[in-house]
Amino acid sequence: MTLQQYLDARTRRDNWIMIAVLVPCVALWASGSSYAWVGPASFVVFGGIMHIRATGIPCPRCKGALGRFGYRYSVAITAGQVLERAEELGKCPHCALRFDEEIDQR
Repeated sequence: MTLQQYLDARTRRDNWIMIAVLVPCVALWASGSSYAWVGPASFVVFGGIMHIRATGIPCPRCKGALGRFGYRYSVAITAGQVLERAEELGKCPHCALRFDEEIDQR
């Protein structure tokens, strides 16, 4: 398994979580009830949680946070963009695990 495959699997799981949370939030917001304010409020809170989760993705080799690299990859995949922005960082900031390198436990 490469670092790219690891990040793909993690981002795919996070996207399913995002859909499972955002659909009820939007439905509540659109309902027009007195609790409709909960929809946008939970969207803001959830956005913050997902940002923290994306920047805190642990490296599968050294368990250090991938930081900007993990965040850029997560956003690029979610938005369907080309991965050039994530690939320019290219490696774990702690153990230098490259994007296309096989993960081996040290």
